[in-house]
Amino acid sequence: MQLLPEVVVGIDAGHTSQDHCEQLALDVASRLRAVVIVSIHVVREPAPHYAVAISAGCLPSADLLATIGGDLAVIDRDEYLVGDHPGARSAALALWLRAKGRVILFPGQQYLRGVMSLADVTTLSAISHVICVGGESPTQTKLVTHDFVRPSFQAGHLTLLVAPLDENYLTPLEQPLVHPVQPVCAPTRMR
Repeated sequence: MQLLPEVVVGIDAGHTSQDHCEQLALDVASRLRAVVIVSIHVVREPAPHYAVAISAGCLPSADLLATIGGDLAVIDRDEYLVGDHPGARSAALALWLRAKGRVILFPGQQYLRGVMSLADVTTLSAISHVICVGGESPTQTKLVTHDFVRPSFQAGHLTLLVAPLDENYLTPLEQPLVHPVQPVCAPTRMR
């Protein structure tokens, strides 16, 4: 699958929570046309936090860009970069160059459900490499996706890291967060 965007938008809203940054990314992506890839990037300065990069098939309208919270940077197909915020620029450039980034939305992601072969992962989606942490695994090995697949860019390739689940199955290295239900405490009276 070809992953050539017309434009990449970098957004830095200063999120220190990866979950909140993901929510922002998916919210913005839902309002854009022709989204190709959405990724999350670590920004180290001035303090560690997360930024978003979204590649799309067309330039978002100025009105839409104005409604996005955070600082922006935009790169178009002529590699013209607009926006001087370091975190937004860094995220946009990383996705444009396919250098790094945790990818949360990508072509073919909807097909990566349940149990499937590693060959199907690379055939049905934009993921081009699957790396098994701890050794080699044949392409006929089955992957249990848990309906949650988060590859990353490594050396220009969309790469999924997997780990053994048991002797017959692999699973993505990153697992979905399961937020435990917090007990609701009864209010106490002050005496």
